[in-house]
Formats: sequence, structure tokens, C-alpha cells
Amino acid sequence: MLYILQKYFFKKFLAVLVFALIGFLALVVIIDMVDNIDRFLDRNATGGQIFSYYMYWAPTQFVRVVPVAMLLAILFATASLVKYNELVAIRSSGFGLFRLFWPVFLFSLLLAGLVFLLGEYVVPFSSSQSEYIKKIEIEKQAAADPEQASVFLTAPGGWIFFFGGFDPNEKRAYTILAQRFEEGRLAEVLEAEALDFSGKHWILEQGRHRHFVGDGKENFTTFGRFEMLDMTTSPGKLLRRREKPDQMTFAELSTVIAQKKRAGQPTVREEVGLHMKISLPLLNALIVFIGAPIAVKIRKSGFALNFIIAVAIAFLGIILFRLAQTLGETGSLPVILAAWGVDVLFFAAGLSLLFWARR
Repeated sequence: MLYILQKYFFKKFLAVLVFALIGFLALVVIIDMVDNIDRFLDRNATGGQIFSYYMYWAPTQFVRVVPVAMLLAILFATASLVKYNELVAIRSSGFGLFRLFWPVFLFSLLLAGLVFLLGEYVVPFSSSQSEYIKKIEIEKQAAADPEQASVFLTAPGGWIFFFGGFDPNEKRAYTILAQRFEEGRLAEVLEAEALDFSGKHWILEQGRHRHFVGDGKENFTTFGRFEMLDMTTSPGKLLRRREKPDQMTFAELSTVIAQKKRAGQPTVREEVGLHMKISLPLLNALIVFIGAPIAVKIRKSGFALNFIIAVAIAFLGIILFRLAQTLGETGSLPVILAAWGVDVLFFAAGLSLLFWARR
């Protein structure tokens, strides 16, 4: 009997969720298209370019509308049971709210996992592609000349590099300054005219090497060729460090944090971003704990009220998350509290509301 009731409720929830996801995603695409259509037409954008832009733009927007869609689905599915007194009948049969909602809670965790995977493997690439199509192909903005761009990056082993010029096509960099730190202390300095990374490891050309051995002493040598055998990764890959934490994968961000720590640089911003790669998708599951009890207690909730409640709770969660993120990145809050505080708050509020709704 319980399985039948759970299946019945889950079908209601899933039907509303699919409709809400499609509806919200279509809405944000239409709004953006209306806002940008004049710009597209002025630049003679083709239908293929516009279609490709929105195809790559959609995954990012999908991730953003999931919380609102989840809330709307749980509110409407639960409200329909309340409206037709089905919830009273279910309770009279001896089944509690938590047992009825259990499949939805499990599904929300699975969806949170899907959002995490999208953020790892789809959103970073699709976001960069949509930006490229819009700025380069449609708006005809000139791409940055890699040979003229100064580049700063961190590399394994505690090294920090500055390239006066960087040409990824020729696999060379120019006017090199490199510093290696040990426990926050400057240990080595390399200066070179050029860097060749076309082989298995990096090779510096025509430069000098300063090695600080302590007590203010240093060893100084010049070289025509200096092989950095530990440097096997392309600088282009290391440059992902320059992106925002939410534009990198979990593994890439972890690598950046490790590199910065070896170089003695602050990592608070990246650590907050790393934790939020898990805590933010988990919010999609936790808000279900809040939406379901509220729908049970609001006996005569219509479409407008449910919609307002869903949007209000979802936006409250996002606003609190961004506020905590800012406070964490500036050091005003500990990293763990900044990243997980809102999740804990929503979980506690959800459980309290669930027990309140059972009375």
C-alpha cells in the first residue's frame, strides 16, 4: 500500500518538475533572446550562430532554474493532495509525511548529483563556448593576440611564472621571470629570454639562475639552456588558474589550491569555491525539506501563491549563498561556515517544518 502511495505522489511531483524545468528554461531563453535580438540583427548573425549560442548557453541556465523548479514541483504535488483531501486519507491509513515524501527526497539527492556533474563536465565548456560564439563570431570582437598578452601563472613545485609574451601556437614564451617559494620563503629565481614547451618538458633559453641557500647567501649562474624536468604540463592548461572557481572543475580547482599553497599564496577564495561545488548542488535537495511541509500547512494555496513561495525560497537560498560566499572570500567567515552554513540552515529549517507539519 505504501509503495502505491509513494509511486502516486512521485508521479505527480515528477510531472510538475519536468513541466517547470522546460517552462523556466524556455522563459529565460526567450527573455534573453528578446533582450539581444536587436544586437544579433545589427551584427548580421546567422540562424546557426544564434542556435549554437543558445545550445551552449542552456546548460548554465538549466543549473540555475533547478532550485525553483524543484520547489514548485513539491509545492504543487503536495498542494494537490491537500486540496482534494487525499493527504487526510493517507494519514488516516497510518502513513507519515516523511515516508510519503521519501522517494522525492532520494530523487532530489540524485538530481543534486546530476547538477554537480553538469557543473564539472558540461557547464565550464559550454559557458566558454557560448561566450566565444557571442563575442567573437556574432559581435566580431577581436580575439586577444596571444603573442602580445602578458601572462601570470602558478605551476607545480611552488613556481610562479611571468611571461612577457606567450604564443601557444608556436609553444614558446618570452621574457621569462620565475620564482619558487618554500614555506613562504623565496628559494629560487630564474630569468630567461625564452621558454620552449614543445617537448616533454620546459626548456629555458639564455638566462640566469639565482638559488638562495639561507643566511642571505645565494648561488648565481648563467645558462644558455636550462631544462625544467618537472614541468611537463602545457602553460595553456595551467592558465585555467586565471578563471573563476565556478568555471573550473573540482579536480582543477584542487590543483590550483595545492599549487598556491606551495607558493605561499592565499587560497581562501578557491577553498570556498571548492566546497561550494558540493554544497550548492546539495541545496537543490535541501529545499525540498522546506517546500513540502509548507504546502501541507497552506490549505488553500493556488498557482500564484505556490509560485511566489517557490521563487521566494529559492532566491532566499541563492542570496544567502552569495552573501556567505562573499564573506568567506574576504575572510569574514571561516571557509567551512561560508560554504556549508546555508545548507545546515536549510536542513535544520526543513526538519523543523516537517515535524511541525506532522502535527
